[in-house]
Amino acid sequence: GLVYVVQKLWGYLELGEAISKSLKAQKVQLDYERWIKMMVANKLSDPTSKLGILEWLKGVWWPDHGFAPQLFNESLAPEEQEKLLKKEVMKFYRALDHLLKMKKPLEKHLYLRLRDLFSLKVDLVFYDVTSSYFEGQGPASLAKEGYSRDNEPGKKQVLIGLILCNSLPIGHEVFEGNRVDKKTLKEILAKLKEEFEIDRCILVGDRGLISKENLEELENQDFESILALRKRRNREVKKVLKEGAPIYCRTSEQLEYREVKKEDGLRYILCRNPEVA
Repeated sequence: GLVYVVQKLWGYLELGEAISKSLKAQKVQLDYERWIKMMVANKLSDPTSKLGILEWLKGVWWPDHGFAPQLFNESLAPEEQEKLLKKEVMKFYRALDHLLKMKKPLEKHLYLRLRDLFSLKVDLVFYDVTSSYFEGQGPASLAKEGYSRDNEPGKKQVLIGLILCNSLPIGHEVFEGNRVDKKTLKEILAKLKEEFEIDRCILVGDRGLISKENLEELENQDFESILALRKRRNREVKKVLKEGAPIYCRTSEQLEYREVKKEDGLRYILCRNPEVA
């Protein structure tokens, strides 16, 4: 059933046409679009390794899978089966190579289709960063030791920046593992402007993105922003805390807030948790 749902969504998003167009531009002969779709369906159903997908296929109705028929022959000798598996699984890895080459046009295509299908209002764009580590060495150009969110400080990792609009992911970038969060924003703002052609929006990010350079870049790009400030060891926050009447509006037992407006147009929302206090 899930494969059928994936096929329908694939059609609504016109992903097949977009991928086939990119493959044609790359002068690729094989129909790698079917194996890209297969990997997506597997990730949504029963995530496994590329080799594991071939085993998963034995219990899935997928008549035009594009693999050698004898691959699913139970009577095949183990040595022959292993040899054939190694040959056929390469179709997935080559498909990923082609997919990487079409990342930019495919992201833009998906964004435009989602915008049309769901009437996306691109007024708020959320951005956040996470990390993912390698058990091995990883790619030399990207795999570096850095701040690990997985509590694996000794292992090499990459940094992944995700862009969301109306809670739907519209794009991502992969950075070196030792890059600091705030050093990723300039490239993301350029991506919003150049690739997605978003001229004005409010960018929402966490306190890891705050820096003088980033605030200036946001202003230069005509983007407004909602960003979080750390209270600890922050002179700016200490100064703002002393301004205005210390009267808070209570929204719940866990949240009180008050607003401080500055002459330069900046607004600070000071939040307080009475229970924690």
